[in-house]
Amino acid sequence: MTAVQRKSVAIDWDDLETALTWRDPEGGRHFLDLLTGEVVLWTRDGNTPSSEAIDEGLADGRLVPIDPLPPSVEYGWMEGGWRSSRPQCATPACGAGLMWP
Repeated sequence: MTAVQRKSVAIDWDDLETALTWRDPEGGRHFLDLLTGEVVLWTRDGNTPSSEAIDEGLADGRLVPIDPLPPSVEYGWMEGGWRSSRPQCATPACGAGLMWP
């Protein structure tokens, strides 16, 4: 396994929030590319990176899987408490402990 050089990268927070809240019954997955900050979507339909490319990225530490948050976190957002309790947050994902720039 090759170590990946870590550096600060810009992350599209809207894409990250989508990845944290998106569930695909067909088995699609999101990954964070640590070199570019891009949120990468893999699906079975072939319009995304190949399984081999994803496996390589995972093996070399460049890609990190993004697992969806539990539904209970999203239910809390829907109840409306996240805005009033965390005013510095820009999006509901802050309720899961993610702070946006």
